[in-house]
Amino acid sequence: MVTIEKESYTSESVAVTKSMGGAVAGNILAGGLVGWGVDAVSGAQYNLNPQTINVRLQQATLAASVATSAGKTKQFVEELTKLDELLEQKKITPEEYQKMRTTLVEKYQT
Repeated sequence: MVTIEKESYTSESVAVTKSMGGAVAGNILAGGLVGWGVDAVSGAQYNLNPQTINVRLQQATLAASVATSAGKTKQFVEELTKLDELLEQKKITPEEYQKMRTTLVEKYQT
C-alpha cells in the first residue's frame, strides 16, 4: 500500500501488487541459479503494478465539505425512505405525505 500525504490535504492510498517478472525464467536459463539469485536478492525479479501512480489530493476543507455533503445526502435518502414506507403502510394520508415530503426537501436544500 502506497500512501501519498501532504499537509492540509487528505491522504490517498493506492494498493500496489507484485508479480513475477517474465525475465526470471530467461535469467535462470541463461544465468543459472546465480543470475536468479542476484535478481531475487535485489528484488528485480518482481514487477510492481500499477507501474505509475497518479493521484490528485484534495484540500482538507474541500474533502470535509464533500464528506459532509455525502452524509447529508445519505440522511435525506433514509428519511425519505421512512416517509415512503409510512405512506405504503397507510399510516399517513397522501396529503400528509406530500406536506412532510416538501418539509423534508426544504430541510436538506442548502
